[in-house]
Amino acid sequence: MSTFKPLKTLTSRRQVLKAGLAALTLSGMSQAIAKDEPLKTSNGHSKPKAKKSGGKRVVVLDPGHGGIDTGAIGRNGSKEKHVVLAIAKNVRSILRNHGIDARLTRSGDTFIPLYDRVEIAHKHGADLFMSIHADGFTNPKAAGASVFALSNRGASSAMAKYLSERENRADEVAGKRRLTRITYCSKCCLIWCKPILLKTA
Repeated sequence: MSTFKPLKTLTSRRQVLKAGLAALTLSGMSQAIAKDEPLKTSNGHSKPKAKKSGGKRVVVLDPGHGGIDTGAIGRNGSKEKHVVLAIAKNVRSILRNHGIDARLTRSGDTFIPLYDRVEIAHKHGADLFMSIHADGFTNPKAAGASVFALSNRGASSAMAKYLSERENRADEVAGKRRLTRITYCSKCCLIWCKPILLKTA
C-alpha cells in the first residue's frame, strides 16, 4: 500500500517558488524584490479607489497560483492553477448575472506576485477580495470548502500563531525575509475548494 508524503511535495513546491523569486531578483524584473529591503507594507500600497455613491459592488476574484507556480497537482495531472482559474471564471459569470461587478486578478496562466494582486484589488476599488485555492488530499471522498476571513485581531490561539509563523518562514529567500505583512483590503477572504486528489508515492 502506498503512503502519502506531503513533505516531499511541499518542499519541491517551495523550491520552485524560491527559484522563481531568486530569478526575479537576479533579473531585475521586480524593483521591489531586487532591493535589499522588504516589499512595501500595507502603508505603501496605493489607496483603494474611491467608491461612487450608489455604484455597483465590486468583487475581485483571485485565482491562486499561476505561471511557474502550479499549486497542487492531482492524480491525473490536473494543476491547481488551472482548476482555480476555471472556478473563478464561473463565479465571475454568476456574480455578473446578479448585477455584481466581478473582476479577476488573472485571466490566463500568469504568475502575479502577492503585492501586485493587492494593487489590482485597490485599482478596482474592491468591496471584497476573494482568493481561491484547491486543497490537495489523497482521499477522494473529501469534499466541501474551507473559508478563511481576514481578522484584524491576529491569531486566536497559540497553535494558530505557531502555524502562521511557520508558514510565513516559507517566504524567506537565502535567509532574508522578502515579504512583510500585507493587508489586502478591509474585506478579504480565502476560499479553498474541493480538494484535488494527489498522487501517492
